Amino acid sequence: MARIAVAAFLGLMEVRGDGAEARYQTWHANDHLPENKAIPGVVYGQRWHASEALRKTHRVDDPAIGAPQFLITYFFGEPLETSLDEWNLLADRLGAAGRMFDDRSVRVGGLFAFEHREVAPHLELSPRALHHRPHSGVYLQLAAHTDVGEDDRARFQAVLERENVAGGIRFASAGAHEYGDTQGGRAELYFAAPGCEPEAAFAGIPAASDVVFSGAFGPSED
Repeated sequence: MARIAVAAFLGLMEVRGDGAEARYQTWHANDHLPENKAIPGVVYGQRWHASEALRKTHRVDDPAIGAPQFLITYFFGEPLETSLDEWNLLADRLGAAGRMFDDRSVRVGGLFAFEHREVAPHLELSPRALHHRPHSGVYLQLAAHTDVGEDDRARFQAVLERENVAGGIRFASAGAHEYGDTQGGRAELYFAAPGCEPEAAFAGIPAASDVVFSGAFGPSED
């Protein structure tokens, strides 16, 4: 029986060194991501990449975030505490075995609870199935405070009405298992329709008044 995602880790990763982006993608695709997906409590895991051109379109309101090339997500099912324990134990085991990618920095990383998920009006799809649908990239907006205002809800609905947006998920910080120097109170993650460049799909999305980071990421090379 498929497990329903109730919380997610969202992480912005910056890697460093010659050839680091390619080396990171190889490590993550062939070692780290498969090990995480094999954990019973992880119901979804994905990595998205921002090219140099995409990174130039990112909005970064906190210099501690730097210029992350990757967005990492892991979605967890119930029982959440057990799922997180499994996930953290795996990280400890891989670290002890020397199987982590040392030339990376977690600029933002935190656990977020699902607050709302919705597909675009033109799609007949369960919101819980959204992240499993093929897509060509995502757009993340991270804001400082936890409270969701009417302007957030209105902006969310407006984004879903865009022609090349398949749907979106709103998250609220769960306040635990956080990494990095910057933390977010809430987040929005939108999915671009297949075949559409993420920069075009998400161009001009208005920012929340307390935005910390916003920007598009494309598919990674596996």
